[in-house]
Amino acid sequence: MSRLKNYLLPVAACMIFVSILIVTNIGNAAPPDKDVNVINTPNVNVVNSPTVHLAPGGSVGIAGTPNVAVGNTEANPVPIRDVDNPARQPFQTVGGGQLPALTCGSSFTFAVPANKRLVIEFASANVRIQAIGQIAEVGIQTTVGLNLSGPYRVPLNRTGTVGSEERFEGSQQMRVYHDTGTVFVGFGRTIPCAGIADFSVSISGYLVDLP
Repeated sequence: MSRLKNYLLPVAACMIFVSILIVTNIGNAAPPDKDVNVINTPNVNVVNSPTVHLAPGGSVGIAGTPNVAVGNTEANPVPIRDVDNPARQPFQTVGGGQLPALTCGSSFTFAVPANKRLVIEFASANVRIQAIGQIAEVGIQTTVGLNLSGPYRVPLNRTGTVGSEERFEGSQQMRVYHDTGTVFVGFGRTIPCAGIADFSVSISGYLVDLP
C-alpha cells in the first residue's frame, strides 16, 4: 500500500502542474475578436505561391521602390498601349485635280513642316472618268532622309457607271514616313486616256519631331 501511495503522489503533483500551465496559457491567449500585434517587423517567408484576394474597393500599398517582375511569356505578352502620346500631332489633308482628255497622269503636292516627320496611317481616293474601259491608279511618293521610296499605291475598285462615266473608290491603311519637304500624290490611268478624269485623295496620320 505504501508503495502505491508513493507512486501516486508524484503523478498527482505532475497533473496539478500541467493544469496550472494550461489555465495560464488560456488566460494569456488572444481572444478571437482581438488584433494580434507583431513587433520588430520580422521576416515572413510565404511558400507555395498562395492566392491573395483583395476585397472590392481595397488597395495594396508598396513602400520604397521595389522591383516588380512580370512573368508573361512571348506567347502571352503583357498588352501595352500608347495612350494619347503628346508628341504626336494629328495631320490630315486632301487634294486632287482634273486630267483633260488624252492626258494620262497628274499629281498634287503638300508640305511637311520643317523639323517634322509625317507618319501616314490612312489614305482614300475617289476617281471619275468620263469614258468607259480605263483603269485608274493612285500612289504616294515619300522621302526619309535622302531615300526616295514608293509610290505606295491606294487600290481602286470600280464602283459603278453613270452614263458614259466610270467611278472608282479605294482606301488603304498604311504606315508610311516622310521627312520635312514635299509629298507627291500621283494619279494615272491607262491608254487611250480618253475623256476628262477627276481625282481626289484624302490622307491622315500624325507628325512627330525629327530626332
